[in-house]
Amino acid sequence: MRCPECSHEQPAKLGTRCGKCRYEFVFNPKKPPYFSDTAFANAITKASANDTYYFTRNQLGGLLRRKIRESGKGQGCLIVLVGIVSIVMVAMDAGFFALIPVVIGFFTFLDLRRRRLLAADPELPSTLIDRWVKANGPIERLIETPRLHQPPPEWTEYDIYDYGVERVLIVEHDLLVDLFVLNGFHAEQRALVISESGYPHYLLPHLQRMLRERPDLPVFLLHDPSPDGQDLRRRVEASKELSLGDHPITDLGLTPKDVRRMPNLRKSHRGLDAAAIPLDGILFSTLVGGVGAALISDIAIADLLDPRRAQDDGSSGGGFG
Repeated sequence: MRCPECSHEQPAKLGTRCGKCRYEFVFNPKKPPYFSDTAFANAITKASANDTYYFTRNQLGGLLRRKIRESGKGQGCLIVLVGIVSIVMVAMDAGFFALIPVVIGFFTFLDLRRRRLLAADPELPSTLIDRWVKANGPIERLIETPRLHQPPPEWTEYDIYDYGVERVLIVEHDLLVDLFVLNGFHAEQRALVISESGYPHYLLPHLQRMLRERPDLPVFLLHDPSPDGQDLRRRVEASKELSLGDHPITDLGLTPKDVRRMPNLRKSHRGLDAAAIPLDGILFSTLVGGVGAALISDIAIADLLDPRRAQDDGSSGGGFG
């Protein structure tokens, strides 16, 4: 086991405390779910882009799930090697000894299958995160619950115009508002970010006033590929609280078809149905580029994924997801 604090290598049999810096290990990589403290710390670093971005459980969970699957790559190579050795030994008429690599390959296959089943368990990421938090305290930059219910102390009703709102982004889940706002996306893209529930509610009067005064103000929607997510447009158009009226609306949200065209997202959530993979399964460092390009180009993310459309409008497209 490698200590995430001092990088000291320590055999698991020597206990759960680092012999050099006395760090208390949370996981034992030799036991299910075959995870290490260093792998978890590296996942946090990647989710936050080296402590640059806030992130959600879904974003961290996708990385944890992928690391478990990748930890079985060695077993897969070993199975292939054992198979080759077995064939050679049978050809050499090695008799009883030819069974040895077969037995090794069988137990290696069982271990590989166990890892893949663990990686497909939808509850596993939360279990790992809870264990880490219980041992080490809250994870910095991990957004657990919406926290923007009240305006900041220095906020006034005119602050919303300081960065010149040019578009409205309506997201399906309240937590996504925090993800975009805490990472400064709203100011960078000059967008008012609000959820379909109207969260954060202190922005609603300003949104309604802008919609009345600026009939050409574009509205964008962002949602999961689930049936509920794909129904977001119908719900917001019928919402009396949002009062969108005849404002132009562009749906940037994902569909299951889009997810199947995003290899990195599929790898991080392999084993889950495409419609069950959340939008924030995409790392924010990737998500911010895709959504930002979609807002500026006024086209859906699905169109950005189409290399023909990307070539036509000069955007890079293909790397998203």
